[in-house]
Amino acid sequence: MRTVKPNGSSEIDQSLEKDIGENIHELTRNSAAFRQPENGDGETLADTLVREAFETAREIENLITELQGLRKKLLSNSNRI
Repeated sequence: MRTVKPNGSSEIDQSLEKDIGENIHELTRNSAAFRQPENGDGETLADTLVREAFETAREIENLITELQGLRKKLLSNSNRI
C-alpha cells in the first residue's frame, strides 16, 4: 500500500506569489510606461498586472488543491478495491 505525503505545494505557492509580486514590482518601478493610467478610474498598467497575476496564481492554487483532493479520493478508492 502506498502512503501519500504532502508535497509542500502551499509553501511553493506562497513562494511563487512572493516572487511574482517582487518581479512585477521591480519591473514597474524601472519602467515609466507602466505608470501611465490605463483606464478612467486611475488604475495603472502595473496595478492591473499585479491584480491579474495574483488572480491567476489563486486560480492555479485552487486547481492544484482540487487535483490533490481527487488524487486522495482515487487512492482511497483503489485501496478499497
